[in-house]
Amino acid sequence: MGRPTRDVSLKWALQRQRAKLVRVALAFTCAAATGLHAATNPLEPPANVSPLEPATRAAPEADPTPAASPPALESARQQADAAYAQAMQALQQQQWLQAELLLERALMFYPEHAEAMLQLALLLAQRDDPDSAKALIQVLLDDPTTPPEHRWRLRALLGSAHALSALDTSQTTEVRLLPRTVVKWELGYSHNPLGATRATELVLTLPESEITVPLQPRRSQGAIAQLQLYHRWTDGWELQAATQASSATDARAAGRFTLVGPTGLGGHTPIHWTLSAQRALDGARRHAASLLWQAPSNPPAQPGSTPGLPLVIGLGWFEEPQSGRRGWTVRAQKAWPTAPTIDQQGLAWTEYEHAQGAAPSAVRAGWQGQWLLAPQWRLHASASIQADTDGYSPLLANNKSRRLLTGALTLERLLATPIAGGQLAIGLHGSQRWSNLPLFAWKDYGLSLQWQRQWR
Repeated sequence: MGRPTRDVSLKWALQRQRAKLVRVALAFTCAAATGLHAATNPLEPPANVSPLEPATRAAPEADPTPAASPPALESARQQADAAYAQAMQALQQQQWLQAELLLERALMFYPEHAEAMLQLALLLAQRDDPDSAKALIQVLLDDPTTPPEHRWRLRALLGSAHALSALDTSQTTEVRLLPRTVVKWELGYSHNPLGATRATELVLTLPESEITVPLQPRRSQGAIAQLQLYHRWTDGWELQAATQASSATDARAAGRFTLVGPTGLGGHTPIHWTLSAQRALDGARRHAASLLWQAPSNPPAQPGSTPGLPLVIGLGWFEEPQSGRRGWTVRAQKAWPTAPTIDQQGLAWTEYEHAQGAAPSAVRAGWQGQWLLAPQWRLHASASIQADTDGYSPLLANNKSRRLLTGALTLERLLATPIAGGQLAIGLHGSQRWSNLPLFAWKDYGLSLQWQRQWR
């Protein structure tokens, strides 16, 4: 059972307003006493202090003039810093109640201690009070002194609080998901969008001898444009659609469409069905259908972490019309690390594909994740391996089984100024595939301009 709901938003908004009025009164008094008629605006934070940085870093750099930093205010900030430091020690020792009291003490002394407010919001979310966490974050979002470059991180934290609130509600009532819509547009350049082979020759292994056949280079660079749409309904239905086009030679219009819906089975461990169809830039098509079972999820065990994706197991069927391949798949995926944070998230997966047709069955495994390197820099990474269970062709290395290793990195620079209500970003990407059969090795790199907006 959670604690009674508190109007934290009103409480801290009034407290912060009182603190600002106190700063005005103290600055006016000090200015009159010293005969100063031109002082810095007491309603604005010092220019060298970021609202998301701990006050302990800002205090030594504060303006020593009485008008900008009166003794009473400086004393309050020092006491707030001391309480915040003690709260961090309590968090490390998993003394949650003590940490909460110390963070509230820090905010009582200095309500504009943004780092203490964020820590308290995360802590409240872990201690069965996600509504108070959302209210605290909303206070920072509503504060005009919060810099635009930090608002995107606050919105991410607010989204995590929404997820925690929904998780807390699902423990006692029927799950009702919040509707969500995401639109993403991307325009970029790719050195090898079709993933053409890097090999310049092909060695064919015949019973009598080997024959080397030269290969004509097929790599074709070009621009790429992509539009993605995602929508989730309150009853659990999900729609994912994407379309892609490229100016590269031999590139065709590509697209992907996926529909997910609940089966009504499984109770608190629901079972969903999925239908998907896709077409790649090289014209290859794939149709698939599957059933997904989701294991029960637990709230995050550590403050500052977000709910990790639960274990998902899928059983599916697929068909590739061009190659004549068809078969079934079994797949498992899980969040890793198991306690993701806003700054670090990841997903590990493994899959077995049993196929009939041109290419053999295969075992695959991989990981994908992202890190927040700095307030406006984000790194995405992915890696996967594949091992075929049989030889690919008697003409390639005497029917040797194919082995693939694929890796990709994308570095994004998030732009602070919102455009049309969405987030704009510039990205650099690189990817490469290695193989024991050179025919399947390729390399690509490029850059892109992305825009994304979300509605809830």
